[in-house]
Amino acid sequence: MIAIIAANFFVPLTTGFFKNKSDYLVICNLSIIGALAFVIAIATKFTITKKMDVSLKQETRFRRMFKDKYIVLLAWFLVTSMVTFIFNQYSFQTLLNRQYPVQRDLTNFI
Repeated sequence: MIAIIAANFFVPLTTGFFKNKSDYLVICNLSIIGALAFVIAIATKFTITKKMDVSLKQETRFRRMFKDKYIVLLAWFLVTSMVTFIFNQYSFQTLLNRQYPVQRDLTNFI
């Protein structure tokens, strides 16, 4: 969610640097690979699974988590809000593409 909000601010600011859309996509893909490298580096440096005892592993099993009513309600809330957000984003993008058929006008609007 934070990435989508940040992209709405940074795309109009950075479109002046890239005249061709394919160049912009290459930079975005390189950014994704860089973020993945950071996540892998952090995950390998800080391992917590080696220090867990047996009782803690039993309490935090995936199936056992969903027996807690709070976690189930929170999961349903998150799923519902994400589905609503995706439908809202899809309808907004569809209307924007009709309103601004020229890509440069669309990025200037955003």
